[in-house]
Amino acid sequence: MIRWDRYEELRSEVGDDDLAEIVDLFLLELEDSVAAIMSAPPSGLTADAFHALKGSCLNIGFDALADLCAHAEQAVARGEGEGIDRTRLAEVYAASRTAFEGRLRNAA
Repeated sequence: MIRWDRYEELRSEVGDDDLAEIVDLFLLELEDSVAAIMSAPPSGLTADAFHALKGSCLNIGFDALADLCAHAEQAVARGEGEGIDRTRLAEVYAASRTAFEGRLRNAA
């Protein structure tokens, strides 16, 4: 679900202080992006929205959510946005966030 080696790689690149800020910004952006996708009508879904969310997920290590975004991005590009399982997207988002925040709390 979460690629912790990516998180550790990011930590080594930016340091603990900057990492905390990046994580906070990422989680806010992620929440906003998922909420926008969930509330959009099928005709309002764009490949760009899923592409941007996928990139953010990959940067921090949310691989399961990034995979769903990649499939959704391709589906929208094919004109199949109505078939995207947004409920599954929301479930994976919630599970990923819970696991991520839980591990961060335990590490503190």
